[in-house]
Amino acid sequence: MTQYTTPRPSVFDFAFNGIDKRTSLKSPLNKTTTYTYNKNRRLTQITKPSGKTIVNNYTNDRLTSTVTTEGTTNYSYLFANKIGSITNGAESLSFTYDGTLLTKITQTGVLNQVIDYSYNNDFKVTSSTYAGVTKNYAYDNDGLLTTSGDYTLTRDAQNGYTTQITDGTLTQNRTYNSYGEITQVDDNSFTYELTNRDNSGAIRQKRETINGTTVTYDYTFDDMGRLTEVQKDDTVVEQYTYDNNGNRASATINGVTTTGSYTLDDQLLVYGDNTYLYNDDGYLTQKTTPNGATTYEYGTLGELRKVVTPTQTIEYLHNANNQRVAKKVDGQIVEKYLWANLTTLLAVYDGSDNLVQRFEYADGRMPIAMMANGQKYYLHYDQVGSLRAVSDSSHNIVKEIVYDTYGNILSDSDEAFKVPFGFAGGLYDKDTKLTRFGYRDYDAYTGKWTARDPIDFGGGDSNLYGYVLGDPISGFDSSGLKLELCRTGNGTEIGYHQFWRINESSIGFYPKDNPQTLPQEGKYKSNDPHHNDNDLSCKEYPDNTPDKCIEKCILNYKDKKAPDYWVFGHQCREESKDMYKECFQKCWGLK
Repeated sequence: MTQYTTPRPSVFDFAFNGIDKRTSLKSPLNKTTTYTYNKNRRLTQITKPSGKTIVNNYTNDRLTSTVTTEGTTNYSYLFANKIGSITNGAESLSFTYDGTLLTKITQTGVLNQVIDYSYNNDFKVTSSTYAGVTKNYAYDNDGLLTTSGDYTLTRDAQNGYTTQITDGTLTQNRTYNSYGEITQVDDNSFTYELTNRDNSGAIRQKRETINGTTVTYDYTFDDMGRLTEVQKDDTVVEQYTYDNNGNRASATINGVTTTGSYTLDDQLLVYGDNTYLYNDDGYLTQKTTPNGATTYEYGTLGELRKVVTPTQTIEYLHNANNQRVAKKVDGQIVEKYLWANLTTLLAVYDGSDNLVQRFEYADGRMPIAMMANGQKYYLHYDQVGSLRAVSDSSHNIVKEIVYDTYGNILSDSDEAFKVPFGFAGGLYDKDTKLTRFGYRDYDAYTGKWTARDPIDFGGGDSNLYGYVLGDPISGFDSSGLKLELCRTGNGTEIGYHQFWRINESSIGFYPKDNPQTLPQEGKYKSNDPHHNDNDLSCKEYPDNTPDKCIEKCILNYKDKKAPDYWVFGHQCREESKDMYKECFQKCWGLK
């Protein structure tokens, strides 16, 4: 089968070569992307509908450069095929090792910073140094994290789940249900309780308490699992309807209704009083409101580079690994960002390289505290990682943010007190009202991404601009019942591990020798060691294929030969996407 028809219906056409590699994808708007490979089956070129190209060059089957309109990214290697540096113009990332262990990352360019790591005899990180501070780690006899900087972690002796985190000022307590799902997080200033889930694991009721005030939210979903109604203390505050492919047909927020219309590609045409335009490559390029037009410019790799509003110009600069490293407003750099990986923000600097904020992590994907203005502030999140409150060392709430369910900011008690984290833990920009999540930018007003999913239908949604299958309440929570893509922190700011979980089974992708060896032979592990980690954040992927074909296909990877592992290229995150994409296409006859 070489066609995929969405529920709208819209038709996507695929073509493959003799070795089952995709050679073209044509959208319902007749926009075609082509793919070229070398004799070793390596992807050598992507040609986008606009004519822009991404060219990959290899030496001895190793990626040595990627060429786009914006420039060339070069990769150099040390002995044993370990990556030594990534450079793009004046931007550079270099890596230092002790044997197989990564000990230093040096970033030069717009931001000049160093991240250092040390290890114990079990190859676990015992300290990390960034933004001028060293943080130490300790582990129990099972290798589970018990100390992370100032924070002590208490774990359940039976399952290893973290039940308490404290630094002597903040004490956070957690409780779980029999599936290992968090049911309550309670600290000194903010509490949320997930008081009701349905049989699929979707959250049906939530209770939040802040500043002594408790609010109860009830959620209703349609037969496709999409949010249709939100009640706040028994009063309806949000209602949503959708078209056949999950595009928001209407939203009624606090009594005000907004309607939308879309192209066959699921791109916005009109939403409320706003109109939208996209380029041939599927990126939002213009939004026109009653107050004027805003334009958007992207790089060939999909990174948002420039936004021009009726009142100002915002530009984003990127490091050698194409991560957002700085923000300009009207030509002046106002912020610089230090990242441990694609989504773990360590620190923020001003345009003169003065440290503005340094973030402290305990055991989760979001920081538990922030150092700013010589003081320590604690950060409080809801179940999907949205920043809800900031408190000081006396447990006073100094900032409170209220969102609607899709992430629109309804109120901010102190807009002048800036914290970069927003809805679902993304990097929020108040000037553009967009939230950056790794590879794409999210518009909470429309509930849409500004760009197509870079892995196409491998994300599990027939709508390539849709957000978490229409369920923004449970999108980051584990259901423990179906096919789930799970992430877990490793107790450090190095990054997170991602793997597939199907009921009581799981499978992950690992390096053959040690997680810090780059690159090397990879391997699959069934019964992934992180299957029951306490800090799991999981997203459910529906498997509507006959006989659960996708679930079985993913589990069967345990018997396959794994590709090479490269933490700065093809690692657990990339391979988990490829696994789903491969199984999705196979089970639906797309290849």
